[in-house]
Amino acid sequence: MALRQTRGSALIVIALVVLTVAMPLAAFASDYSSTLSYTYKLTGATRSYSHGNINITAYCSSSSTAPITTHVVRLYRDNAWPKGDDYIGYKTWPRRGSGSGRWTSVGSGNYYFKFEKSDDGVRVYSDYVHMWCD
Repeated sequence: MALRQTRGSALIVIALVVLTVAMPLAAFASDYSSTLSYTYKLTGATRSYSHGNINITAYCSSSSTAPITTHVVRLYRDNAWPKGDDYIGYKTWPRRGSGSGRWTSVGSGNYYFKFEKSDDGVRVYSDYVHMWCD
């Protein structure tokens, strides 16, 4: 009888450990990182977000101290063909320094970011762009 209780207890402990490890992975399933580098326009990859608020942050640099000091980050919902994509909104970021954006209550789904600036030949880049939902 004691052996059965020990075996049953061990199975419960193993199940709890598996759930403890798996739960945080599911919570952060819509968490992405990337880089960016562009001189005029850039469309990012479509990614799946499982929660309704979409966020993005990056620290950007540029190849010049041009008089224009900002660029724009736009969020789009990627809809299945033949329906066109939905424009959600934009944030203006500095070309040099930290930028962030948060779009609330947009719903889960597939989204992508577009980055755009004036066509002045200046390159904007970031080694780490963080995108996630909550």
